[in-house]
Amino acid sequence: MSAPFETAARSGFPRRWFAPLFLFVLIAPSLHWIANDRRVWPWDQAWYGEMSTDLWFLLTRHPAAWARTMATAMGDKPPALVWWDNSSSLSGWSSNRLK
Repeated sequence: MSAPFETAARSGFPRRWFAPLFLFVLIAPSLHWIANDRRVWPWDQAWYGEMSTDLWFLLTRHPAAWARTMATAMGDKPPALVWWDNSSSLSGWSSNRLK
């Protein structure tokens, strides 16, 4: 066993909390930056954001067109970012968190 795990085992801190806590410590600075950054997006990020909002509009107005357009909207750029944004928007839509 490594020293941090031995210390935690002696202190009664459950080992199952180490991985989530470690991951949170790693991503906390990024989450802070994302929450506080209010700058205008540069060229490429703005285009991805525009595509995401256009696809969201299609989803709320014409779901059949949205399903068709998800595969072709990005042209020659990688679509994973827009797909992820739309999937996270769906969860917000179902819980009425979108503005």
